[in-house]
Amino acid sequence: AWEVPNELDATYSNAQDDDDGDGSVNLDEYICDTRPRDDGDWFRIRRIRCTNTCTVGFAGSTQRVYTLYGSTNVGSGAWQVVNGCEDWWGLGTNTVLIDTNAVLRTFYRVSVSFPP
Repeated sequence: AWEVPNELDATYSNAQDDDDGDGSVNLDEYICDTRPRDDGDWFRIRRIRCTNTCTVGFAGSTQRVYTLYGSTNVGSGAWQVVNGCEDWWGLGTNTVLIDTNAVLRTFYRVSVSFPP
């Protein structure tokens, strides 16, 4: 089980615990393939660079797939998959997804999932 190598107690449900106090509960750490005992290891977008395209960078796991979503109005809740950025395998510390059709003032988020 995932709990044992990550020094968690596998005898009770600790999915909603945040053992390292980084703001990510253990279930999210499992899904994101981050370390639940390392407060510096939590999933987040690390950089966004925009010129003619927007490059969204993060530390991705080679054991997970990622999808980039974009929205021009975060209040509307209308997030769309960025064209060509669905179900990309993580490449490790320098995973990058590129929005080739970026428009001014686009907000981004990345979802993490298990491979199909």
